[in-house]
Amino acid sequence: MTMTVTCSDLGIMDCNYEAHGETSEEVLKNMVEHLRDHHSMDIKEDDVLVGDRSVSEAVSVVVMRLRQELELGPSEEEAGSEKNPLLKDL
Repeated sequence: MTMTVTCSDLGIMDCNYEAHGETSEEVLKNMVEHLRDHHSMDIKEDDVLVGDRSVSEAVSVVVMRLRQELELGPSEEEAGSEKNPLLKDL
């Protein structure tokens, strides 16, 4: 089954990009590459996998949304946080 995550799923409303893959790892790789190349985001696959919060606020929001879209669950830091950046669009 092919998985798809779009930029609009991540709150980037002015982009129609869709990352496709057979696995969440493929989608993650494709989306992270697109975010770096086309949106100038300083993001790595590890940022998404471990929920690294040492990135900018905008990247943190995208990371959290991408984790949710790929059903990776919240990072430990997100699970313990009362702050909900999902309510804010980029």
